[in-house]
Amino acid sequence: MATRTVDVVRPCAASREVVWELLADVSTWSEWGLFDEARLESAGPDQPQGVGARRLLRTGRMRNLEEIFVHEPPHRLAWLVIKGTLPVRNHRSEVQLTEIPTGGTEIWWRSSYEAKIFGTGWMLDKNLKLILADAARRLAVRAETGAPAADDD
Repeated sequence: MATRTVDVVRPCAASREVVWELLADVSTWSEWGLFDEARLESAGPDQPQGVGARRLLRTGRMRNLEEIFVHEPPHRLAWLVIKGTLPVRNHRSEVQLTEIPTGGTEIWWRSSYEAKIFGTGWMLDKNLKLILADAARRLAVRAETGAPAADDD
């Protein structure tokens, strides 16, 4: 099956370094994201949350075990889902943080995957776009205010 890609862009008034601190530290993801559990499963060989680190993210019965394969502070973080509950394979995500010349940060979040079930890609794209947009919004709000995002924004 073909690789499908979904991406979102979100401006944030906070500095790239502030956004990076939240993004790179998986223990904060349950504070600003929609995760019941977000933790480091095993540390990377050079940096605990760097390349080779494995993270567990859980929401309800949905679980992902991810491995970091790009860790470029404070610019870029990318990971591969090595075990998950979604009907996809080769699921990887990347977040790039770019300074905005007038101040703040642009958050660019991309996920790519192959649907395991023929004909479901459009539905997965739609849902994934909503999830990524919400994650980027929540990350931006937390970086800007230090407080969790409201669910009705």
